[in-house]
Amino acid sequence: MKKIRTTLFATSLAFALTSVNANAQDAYTLTPLTQEAVENIIKLSKNDDLAGQNEFFSFLEDKKYRKELKKTKALIAAGQQFLKAGLYQQAAELGRLAYEQDGSNFDAVMLYGDATYEMKNYGEASAKYEEAINLKPESKEAYLKSANVYKYINPEYALEILDKFKKKFPNDPDVNKSIGAIYYYQNKIKEAKAAYDTYFEASNGGDIEAQEQYAIILFAEKDYQASLDKVNSIIDKNPQALSLNRMKFYNQMELMQIQGAKESSDKFFKMFEESQYNATDYKYLGQLAEMISDTALMINSFEHAIKLDSSNTDALRGLSDAYEKIGEADKAVETYKKFIELTDPGSANGILKEGKIYYSCAAALDGKDDKVDLKKRYVEEGDKYFKKLEDLAQESYLGPFWRARIQTIMDPNNPIESVKECYDRAYERLANKDESYNTERKECLVYTAFYYFKKDDYTNAEDYCNKVLALDPEHGLAKSIINAIGQLKK
Repeated sequence: MKKIRTTLFATSLAFALTSVNANAQDAYTLTPLTQEAVENIIKLSKNDDLAGQNEFFSFLEDKKYRKELKKTKALIAAGQQFLKAGLYQQAAELGRLAYEQDGSNFDAVMLYGDATYEMKNYGEASAKYEEAINLKPESKEAYLKSANVYKYINPEYALEILDKFKKKFPNDPDVNKSIGAIYYYQNKIKEAKAAYDTYFEASNGGDIEAQEQYAIILFAEKDYQASLDKVNSIIDKNPQALSLNRMKFYNQMELMQIQGAKESSDKFFKMFEESQYNATDYKYLGQLAEMISDTALMINSFEHAIKLDSSNTDALRGLSDAYEKIGEADKAVETYKKFIELTDPGSANGILKEGKIYYSCAAALDGKDDKVDLKKRYVEEGDKYFKKLEDLAQESYLGPFWRARIQTIMDPNNPIESVKECYDRAYERLANKDESYNTERKECLVYTAFYYFKKDDYTNAEDYCNKVLALDPEHGLAKSIINAIGQLKK
């Protein structure tokens, strides 16, 4: 057995060395002078892009390199270095020159296609990849890159290319990765997941980009734990990946892993330029801020989200809630109106919520003598919304019920005629409701009992207290009023 293993190892090694040598024979090595010039341009471009471009065009015109750059292979070798360094404009120019010198050279065509693809010139790139397929029909790379570029301009045609690839290379797993990427780009989540599942099964894990997209697909499918597990399994291989750090934060938020989400968000929002964050990033940050009771961060985050996407309903709702928390009723209602316009325009529920915002902010000012005028304005504004609701939904008890509640804020210790009238109308509208509405009925009845008690009308006060006690024999306030009436009658 040991002999067999040794033989296999030797054979594999010999094959590997043969492959390396074969590739080395095919590869073109630039002269030291030209190589130095290429490296200098790359180094210069990292610090000053404009200076790097100027140096590049001087390089093309310099007589020292002209003889070598007349060789197609030299142009390709230099262009591939620029491509790898991310200097796509320089790579594209050398790809163009190589293609013009020898349009039948597969590597020249592929270089030109790769560089124009990176520059998002998808029309030129797709044309070059199709030429590459015609030049070398046995090249898997040309098929896959052609399909990849067509996913942006014609996804259905990209799938046709991959169908041809399948027929030519029936056992190659990469085709399913490409199919998954196309469906992913089209937002066809189920189809993308199925293709990636097939790819991972055949490829024992797959590449990082495919796994990143798979984590996003799992998130879209609401399989948050599986998505988080996938992210955690690959993030160390690419710790600076925007999508992986984003998905880790998102998944932890959905799983309510608050401490983990806090740590991930602190890291995520320090890693990248501000322009790289989107509305959903800030939406989740705002929700996290609410969970940890950081209202200032909550407002800042939701405002960022809305600035990036004014139709982000979660952010609008969150910002409205944040303004409500700090008592800014006008801002809260203004923001909530935008939310309602997008989700349920003109609805009774929207009007009710707008009134409730004023109610909440007015109630929060109780006991603040320097805010009496503001509290009164909030009460009046809220009452307008509840009046609108009362007129709009004439079968609903909610309009008059909440009008009574908000009016009571101004003087909760003394009976108000208009409050009693609102509760009376609410009680009438509750007539056809089942016993699950008894809490609301008791609130209407006990206020009326309190009203009559304060007016020294003990007969009516006692009568209404008995109606309350019929619904709830242990109702504390009703019993207290009856006891007080009994003491007064002695």
